[in-house]
Amino acid sequence: GDIVKGGVKKETDFRERYFGRLDGLPLPTYAYVWPVDRLTTSNKGFDVESVAEVWERSSKRLRELDEELGGEGVCIVVSGHADTLQIMQAGRKGLEYLGDFSSYRFKNGEARLLDGNLPEREEMGPPEKWKKGNG
Repeated sequence: GDIVKGGVKKETDFRERYFGRLDGLPLPTYAYVWPVDRLTTSNKGFDVESVAEVWERSSKRLRELDEELGGEGVCIVVSGHADTLQIMQAGRKGLEYLGDFSSYRFKNGEARLLDGNLPEREEMGPPEKWKKGNG
């Protein structure tokens, strides 16, 4: 990655998960994707980037950075979009099934250690328009 300033590296492998035809739409549209992710980490519906693809690119780069920069007293800080960070967190935890990553959501602006601990599980419901009485 490119050095931006003061030793900070810009890394594109921690970028937001590509949401295909749903990209740029409101958060509730994630509910079209996450339930299918829970069935298969290869989900490419709506042309989204699969959970497996996100895990492969982000974990590979984190390993490379750790080999390149890691060591005593070194702290690698990753800032990214929630899906990517949640997938990384679930992978580092060794979650039995990586597709369950969306049950451990970040709050806006939240920071977490990728130390294998997970927050309390939280489920996401269906989009509002699927709820009874909303057409």
